[in-house]
Amino acid sequence: MTPVIPTTQISTGRLFGPWPSEVHLTPRELQALRLVVEGDENWAIAQTMGISSSTVKLHLHNIFVKTGLHNRVSIAVWAVRNNLL
Repeated sequence: MTPVIPTTQISTGRLFGPWPSEVHLTPRELQALRLVVEGDENWAIAQTMGISSSTVKLHLHNIFVKTGLHNRVSIAVWAVRNNLL
């Protein structure tokens, strides 16, 4: 299923947000991001990564701050469109 992206977030074929070279995600943040792209919920991400749900929320918060995006769909689409995974 393809996520629906509000037209206000689309610009020249990519989501508003920084270029990937401007964002420095840790290996664990990238792992959490990959699992978000796969559609996993926080509890499933926690189980896969062997961490608590609170730590998953921290990783996602850090990704939101570093990218300037505000929700799971936005970061997932941003990651896919910028070939991060």
